Amino acid sequence: MQSFAVLFVALCAFGISNALPDYIKPCSRSAKNFDQCCTERGNDALPHLLKGDSDLKLPNMLPMKLPKIDVDAGPNIKLGFTDVDVYGLDTVKLSTFHVNFDQSTVFIVVNAQKVTLIGKYAINGKIMVLPISGNGPANITINNSEFRYTFSFKKEEKHGKEYAKIDDDNLEWKIERAHFKFDDLFNGNQQMSDNVNTFLNENDQEVLKEIGAAVIGVVKFVARTIGASVLGSSPIDELFLA
Repeated sequence: MQSFAVLFVALCAFGISNALPDYIKPCSRSAKNFDQCCTERGNDALPHLLKGDSDLKLPNMLPMKLPKIDVDAGPNIKLGFTDVDVYGLDTVKLSTFHVNFDQSTVFIVVNAQKVTLIGKYAINGKIMVLPISGNGPANITINNSEFRYTFSFKKEEKHGKEYAKIDDDNLEWKIERAHFKFDDLFNGNQQMSDNVNTFLNENDQEVLKEIGAAVIGVVKFVARTIGASVLGSSPIDELFLA
């Protein structure tokens, strides 16, 4: 989302264009089963797109590599990640795809069985009521996640044709289970580090409310990367045929 969701905009949008890779099959927005068509054919194309496609200017996302993630977790804590590898995007599936062409909005639901962020962290502040500080290796794994993404798009004219650009958006998410592991907390104090990690994992839902922005930041980064490439590549009437 700004999320995995925009990846599926790519799937559907390219799926109804003309000069396409063989693995992307077209749909027509005038068809009664347009939403179902986009969902099914998007899921068929997804494994190919995740491996990267130079013609579509999509990088290899198995794994997705991010040099830096700054987390906006509020005034009580500072948290950032560097040299992040994101594994598990190949477990993502599209379950809902709906476009309202009159209102220029898109609603998408995607599910992921397991997504893991591995990288280096730096943290200082409080999570819930627990003081926490340190820097070192980190692993955040989320299981059985659902992302519900809604965005509007505005039209921009370029070279006499109309293109779509993502405008306002909203992301809602639900994660069944999360696992956290921050090594070398408190200057490498193993006992304190173990105790804090145990606390985080026993209270994963509350912790997600405070630092889940790390996961959501990845989702948004993927979306913006793919969305900018796809939506800016072809005019609207070529991406969505009547």
